[in-house]
Amino acid sequence: MQIDIYEDEIIGKAYDARLMRRLLKFFKPYQNQLALSLILLVAVSILQLSGPYLTKIAIDDHIVKDDWEGLSLIMIIYFVLLLLSFILQYIQIYIMQIIGQKTMYDIRICLFSHIQKMSLSFFNRIPIGRLVTRVVNDVEVLNEMFTQGIVVAVGDLLILIGITIAMLVLNFRLALLTFIVIPPLLYATKIYSDRARDSYRGIRTNLARLNSYLQENVSGMSTVQVFNREDESFRRFEIINRENRDELLRSLIYNAIYFPCIELFSAITIGIIIWYGGGEVIRGGVQLGVLVAFIQYVQRFFQPIRDFAEKYNIMQAAMAASERIFKLIDTPEEIPNPQRPVISD
Repeated sequence: MQIDIYEDEIIGKAYDARLMRRLLKFFKPYQNQLALSLILLVAVSILQLSGPYLTKIAIDDHIVKDDWEGLSLIMIIYFVLLLLSFILQYIQIYIMQIIGQKTMYDIRICLFSHIQKMSLSFFNRIPIGRLVTRVVNDVEVLNEMFTQGIVVAVGDLLILIGITIAMLVLNFRLALLTFIVIPPLLYATKIYSDRARDSYRGIRTNLARLNSYLQENVSGMSTVQVFNREDESFRRFEIINRENRDELLRSLIYNAIYFPCIELFSAITIGIIIWYGGGEVIRGGVQLGVLVAFIQYVQRFFQPIRDFAEKYNIMQAAMAASERIFKLIDTPEEIPNPQRPVISD
């Protein structure tokens, strides 16, 4: 099995079960810490959902009834839950960062140990810079996926489910009004994901070409100067660099369109809730605290959706990095060392 020298252009899927199973093997020694982190994540998600409901209780059960003592008790509970949420979130993030660093250490040890066993012909065929990228950059991308990608996505999913349940329990009709914007929002997200995937592929391809060309010219600069090829080399570098810049700008345009769209959907939903819910409050069909809690839940409802779109590129980059890493690990030794070497006298 040989490694393609252009393997930096490998583009991963957003999720690859085969690669994920191999990656999870590196996390097996830390499964207890990982389980604890997930439990803390669930606890933090529940605590973050309690704020709007406590606001509802404070308004409907205490403020409108001029109950100062009850309101003070609710405020104390609210601040205690905020403090508890901060402490648990700190512990959860700290544990995940430790797991990520230890796992990066293990993967790099595995890679370096395998590289040491390769023959000299392997190093003549594969640029050293690409091996350095495998051990350093690609492993760092995997750490970003586990500490900021998967874990955050799980937390966002829990919050999204919790908010949906809370809104349905508080007021079924207001919840249905909120869900009206979901179909166009999902459609916009689908368009953004497709465009972002294509743009990401272009960025990765252009960046790989840029790195390869730069490495080739810097290492062979003496040859370039001897044959007076500086202008031609500069012209080709400028073309590759311009293509890379244009692809990055295209990606920024997609982000500049999509994320304001999320804010627009959020503002429209809140406006509908205030219009309909406010009318129900005036007619006595909905309590004021329920309306205020609904507005707070709606504001938090769109944050996980925004995060999912941002984590999509992280997952795609991590899958591509893991594919390159395992491709290197799976490269067999051309001249393997015998298990029982014969030592001559």
